[in-house]
Amino acid sequence: MGHALFRKRNVVAGGVLIAILFIGTRLARTGEPVAEWKKQQEQAVKGFVETSDQAVTEWEAQRQQLIKRWKSEKTQAVRDFQQEREKILKLWEDENEAIVKVWKEKQDSTVLQWRKYGVNFRSETDFEGGAIKASGAVLVDKNENIEDAKKKAYRIAMLKLNDQVLDIKPTNKESLRELSKKKEPGLSEQVDQFIAENTVPQEKDEKVEPVAGTDKNIVRVEVKTSMVREGMKKLIDPVVKAEVRGAKKFSVADTMAGTLLQQIKKEGPFTGLLIDAREVVLTPCLAPEIVTEDGKRVYGMGIAEDRYVAQTGVVGWTKTIKPARVNIRIGEKPMTIGARKVRKGNQIVISSDDANRVSVADSEFTFMPKGRVVIAVD
Repeated sequence: MGHALFRKRNVVAGGVLIAILFIGTRLARTGEPVAEWKKQQEQAVKGFVETSDQAVTEWEAQRQQLIKRWKSEKTQAVRDFQQEREKILKLWEDENEAIVKVWKEKQDSTVLQWRKYGVNFRSETDFEGGAIKASGAVLVDKNENIEDAKKKAYRIAMLKLNDQVLDIKPTNKESLRELSKKKEPGLSEQVDQFIAENTVPQEKDEKVEPVAGTDKNIVRVEVKTSMVREGMKKLIDPVVKAEVRGAKKFSVADTMAGTLLQQIKKEGPFTGLLIDAREVVLTPCLAPEIVTEDGKRVYGMGIAEDRYVAQTGVVGWTKTIKPARVNIRIGEKPMTIGARKVRKGNQIVISSDDANRVSVADSEFTFMPKGRVVIAVD
């Protein structure tokens, strides 16, 4: 909302500036004194700068208010979560049974352990869909105020969304939570800022369901937000840069480039890159890398331009190589190559021959700087 305000004020101010300059130009052309025209120019520029500065100041004040409010709501959400968890467990006096009843599905021990914080929420990072999801639930008597319960459930869901962001691994080494404890104490504060500035999720679903055999209702709120919302790149950028510092970028030998280019032109045009990593063990993360056997970088953060990373992330993820599922990001005719192995958790190793092909194709069709890369995993 703050950024929208900033943009709106700049558009208005810019429009005023253009209008005055236009009028001033007309006056100069029709014989009015040049001094008057210059005066109007100076006033217009001064007004534009003042309006822009005011918009920045107002946005920063608004941002600080959002962060302060979220910290207060986060503290309350922790209390809400603990209370609701105890209420639901107490209702059946058995956590496993409660999970089955509340979520209406059987769970194995692994899933039960995954939901170790309790039964009134779910949270996950959906790399294929490019989204972070979370939910909160509140147990209420059937005669209680449902709207108040929805607000509480929403607050819990946003708390779990906050937790899920902290659990994301930028490069499959350490999560943001682990990094904030070990090396980057400021990360936790940055995650709070990210959540505070994105307090309106892209999707919100509210449900009220009676609990069989009781006089209670379960009020559940599920939220979903994009993994590449404003601020996510800012969160992971320093972490990734620290890990790839000093790594060399792959380049094609001049003796090979000319011959390969003619071949690539015949096969192309290629609209993107699809890495088939279904035969190797690879866990999705925010900033994977494509490297050669000797560790030279073919693709990753820094090779993809920042403006595209901020909009769509470093890569897309899929569980299929069928074009119909992946062509939104990488087009109708992506170059498809296989992954040989995975190193350091997020480095996808490809052959030297494939690295040459990819680099030559990219020099001709320019898809990697635009982030047109998708990785297929099992």
